[in-house]
Amino acid sequence: MRFVLGYTLALTTVIAIWLLTQSSPLNAPTSSASAHISKKAQELDEVIPTKARPETQEKNSEAHDTSVLEQALQRHPHVAAHELGNLFKNNPELKEIRVDFIIALIERGDMAADELIEDFQFWGSYTVAHSAVGGAHNDLTLEQFNKLIELGADVNSQKLWRLVMARQQTNSYVLEKWYTHAAIGPELHKELSFDALAFGNTALYDVLKNQVDVPLVLNEEEEKYIAQLISEVKSALNGYAQLKHQLAETSDAKKPRLRRDLINRLQRWRSQAQILQAMSDSESERAELRQVAAQLSEELKKIKFDHY
Repeated sequence: MRFVLGYTLALTTVIAIWLLTQSSPLNAPTSSASAHISKKAQELDEVIPTKARPETQEKNSEAHDTSVLEQALQRHPHVAAHELGNLFKNNPELKEIRVDFIIALIERGDMAADELIEDFQFWGSYTVAHSAVGGAHNDLTLEQFNKLIELGADVNSQKLWRLVMARQQTNSYVLEKWYTHAAIGPELHKELSFDALAFGNTALYDVLKNQVDVPLVLNEEEEKYIAQLISEVKSALNGYAQLKHQLAETSDAKKPRLRRDLINRLQRWRSQAQILQAMSDSESERAELRQVAAQLSEELKKIKFDHY
């Protein structure tokens, strides 16, 4: 009973954070699987901003224009670890070079990779390395991830790292390196599989399956949650139609942001359909989820060419 209750609470927390990542001016239909958003989850969302999903972002280059990075370092001759949040908030031009910029600050001696920024009672210690990985504009390259480790980042399997990686990173090479470096074992596979499902991270789910390909043994509460989520994903196209109508009716100034949000929702729904398909034991259900994922993919293609 303790295990069931403990895991249910952990799952509720994950879904709460997921809801925060999807917050938007668009009024999405209320979800029956939605969890209450706690104050701690709100604090976490403030320090780990949501990045665009892969299809809405430009591909990450191996190295940014050196002059851009050098100019940024010259404009900011000294940066303390606790200043990073406001620095990126007030200087949006740094967003695309965030990881390389933080690495350069560490190498310059401004801060340490494992320096504490904030200590969350529930989540644990939030460090400079968390800020780099969790706030990355795009997926990290393996070179960037290795560099942070080389510079002293304590990349481990603790709760905050699990959430940061599940929420932000879809580079399979980085996820595999994290899996081995943090010595993640089968005892965390169920929790991480649910994290991957909540955030729509198919890359993480695939990495877990490749490491230990055994069926998840679910308790009653978990099976109920999966059933609710399957129902919601199957009705995602109806929710999308409502949100698309809202987008068409909104002002031109707000359209770009709402359009990006709508694309992110479509991508999350599609990824959840794909993960649920892999988790299902029912052939008919897998076929239905496969069809839903295909339909969502088609809508993603269409929205890129729509003009409002």
